[in-house]
Amino acid sequence: ILGLHAKTKMILGSYPKIKRPKDDYVNAALATFILAKLKGHARTIAISHLSDGVGMIKDLRRHCSHITPQIKLDTFQKLLTLKQSKNEASTHYLARWRRLYNLGIQMQAFDMDETAAVDCVLKGMDKYMPIYTNLIATLMARRQHEEALKLPKEQRLTLTAIEDAFIDLDTSLAQDKKNEGAHSAMTNRNIICNYCGHKGHKEFECRKKRGIC
Repeated sequence: ILGLHAKTKMILGSYPKIKRPKDDYVNAALATFILAKLKGHARTIAISHLSDGVGMIKDLRRHCSHITPQIKLDTFQKLLTLKQSKNEASTHYLARWRRLYNLGIQMQAFDMDETAAVDCVLKGMDKYMPIYTNLIATLMARRQHEEALKLPKEQRLTLTAIEDAFIDLDTSLAQDKKNEGAHSAMTNRNIICNYCGHKGHKEFECRKKRGIC
């Protein structure tokens, strides 16, 4: 960077033994300088241009110039109002919530601590979905207990703990459904059709009765 300054060039010219900095060195120095000043979403973008200051500036202009205060506010509002859809798996909802949360943190749209994040994610869950009702109620009761006892942060419920709990539950439910399907398939093998007398289907499923075969 100093090599581009007129007085610096004059000094370097007075000392022929000192090599002039080449353009690529200046570009790399510029990238290092900019990266040291960045944080959040901008730093994530810039880190892919470790030795290319010009490319770093172009990429930052392309991705960050549109992040206005209104966009930050909209992102925060969207996170606060994000809800689990009807019949949506809890792990899918939590993944959507986590992606939006991480995006908001990167663009510095909000400053939400772990406890506030836990309350927000639990509030958006569908507590009326039978398969999740008990676990959601248990987690909410734990949060009330934490507030009543004023427990320190390190003893409170975390986002990761919630994600792990629902991953375990969804995995267990998927396994139960798979086992139920296998049991149903084994049962169907022993069924005898009242119309054609063959095994493996019931009368209303009979292809012969429907004239298919």
